[in-house]
Amino acid sequence: MTRPPDLTVVVVPLLGGDDLGACLDLLPLGGVECIVVLRGDMAAQGTALARRYSAVRFLDAGDRPVPLRRRLGVEAARAHSGAQAQSSQARAAPSNCGPITASPRA
Repeated sequence: MTRPPDLTVVVVPLLGGDDLGACLDLLPLGGVECIVVLRGDMAAQGTALARRYSAVRFLDAGDRPVPLRRRLGVEAARAHSGAQAQSSQARAAPSNCGPITASPRA
């Protein structure tokens, strides 16, 4: 049986586009589980990004609002601890990938 990862990062992009890729470039994808929860209109972008970021799991949340997209990502997480990043800035940099919230899972 595979051991669950120590940490899951759930990314909820608000804008998508190149900023999402730039945000993913800042994450230590080799050391954490990463789940990106996309709106339905971002599905094509998710397909393209999945080829570039094979370690990332992309979920289609349809037209769900942001709080429900966050919940979907947390429910899909396998780790005992998690962090949530909200990609909402015009340019990705370590300080502006949006808020990151850590939350232990029971």
